[in-house]
Amino acid sequence: MYSCVLVPLDGSDLAAQVLPYAEMVAKSTGATVLLLRVVNPYPGELVREGMSVYRETDDQAGPLPSAADWEDILARINGDAQAYLDQMAETIRSDGVTVETVVKDGDPADCILEEADKDAGTLIAMTTHGRTGVGRWLLGSVTDKMVRSGRHPMLITRAQEGGAHPVNRVVLTVDGSDLSEQALPHAAEMANALGVGVTVLRAVALNPYGEAFTEYAPIHASQDLAGEMETEAHGYVAAKVADLQSAGIADVSGSVVTGYPASVILDEVGEAGDKLVAMATHGRAGMARLLLGSVTDRVVRHSAGPVFVVRPE
Repeated sequence: MYSCVLVPLDGSDLAAQVLPYAEMVAKSTGATVLLLRVVNPYPGELVREGMSVYRETDDQAGPLPSAADWEDILARINGDAQAYLDQMAETIRSDGVTVETVVKDGDPADCILEEADKDAGTLIAMTTHGRTGVGRWLLGSVTDKMVRSGRHPMLITRAQEGGAHPVNRVVLTVDGSDLSEQALPHAAEMANALGVGVTVLRAVALNPYGEAFTEYAPIHASQDLAGEMETEAHGYVAAKVADLQSAGIADVSGSVVTGYPASVILDEVGEAGDKLVAMATHGRAGMARLLLGSVTDRVVRHSAGPVFVVRPE
């Protein structure tokens, strides 16, 4: 399914926490790991066009380096970035994984998307936070842009002190829509890559039609609707469990929980950081009123474990 695992790095230990997951996926699928570092040596008001460097405004004090000096600066920065990537690549190659490296100059999110678009089978693996360094990376904002506008599946880890935790289960979140089900083959792929089982999780919203329904509808009508929703959800989840078992995943379980989707998912993940969530960025806004775009945003920001995000076609 994946031919390339693209890992953007900024030189920090936090950003590199996604590497163990990227390596496991590459080993399982035979994909190449592509390490990318984006540098931008032009701070704030400085702009580069060709060989010229100038300020966007005329009221900035201080002399500008010559174009030749800027070329020397860029060469040193690129050299340091390449040396860092070579060091990280060597460790991964020692485990038998094919690794390539690339250094680009520009906006991080744009450079990541440009590189990812070169291979339709690219999986982007990155942490939600890195550091603000030479390139002024803040991987939280970069990740947010990627999730909202990217066209490739993403494996996202939230950087934390102490490093990444081993994953012992994949949690596939679904809402009953065809769009949310597009995460299913990716969940199976991740389960195979990590050697773990899968839990198919569906949340049944507490109040699908809003306060007006609860206020004006007879109490038995609300209870009947909730019962029907739970019955339908259990049947649906059982079918997805069977689909995963047919795909070769032996350890598959299903869970239907009443509650708000993001809260249900985060409760299932827990605080240990040992569960990987697989979900689509958008589901449906139907009976359960699950718009997985907003749910995904909250899960990515707060999950203790990694999150696999698929943007449905």
